[in-house]
Amino acid sequence: MIDRISSFRVALSMATALLVGCNSAPRVPVSDLAAAQDLLEESLNAWKEGKSVEDLRNQTPPVYVAEDGWLRGNALTEFSIDGAGEMYGSNARFTVTLKNNTRGSSQVRYLVTTVPALTIAKEDQ
Repeated sequence: MIDRISSFRVALSMATALLVGCNSAPRVPVSDLAAAQDLLEESLNAWKEGKSVEDLRNQTPPVYVAEDGWLRGNALTEFSIDGAGEMYGSNARFTVTLKNNTRGSSQVRYLVTTVPALTIAKEDQ
C-alpha cells in the first residue's frame, strides 16, 4: 500500500513539473502593427527607387525580404498599401497593390515581422 502511495506521489510530482514547465515556455514576440506598416512602406519605396534586396539586408538593422519579383530584378513603378493591415499570429499582414511596366498591377499579401528581426515575406496565395 505504501509503495502505491509513493508511486502516486512521484507520478503527481512529475505531472505537476511538466505542467509548470509547459506554462513557462517562452512566447513568440508579437510584431507592432504600425511599425510593420512603416517598415513595409519604407522597403517598397526602396524597391521603387531601384535598391536591391541585398541593399536592405546590408543596412543596420538589416531587413530580410522574400519577394520573388524583387529578387528577380523586376522594377516596381507604383504601390499602394490597401487598408490598415491586421495581425496574423505574431506577424502583421498587409494587402498591397503592386504596379510595374511589364506585368501591370497585381494584388499580393505580405507578412511583416518587427521582432526579433525585421522581415517581409510575400504570403503564398
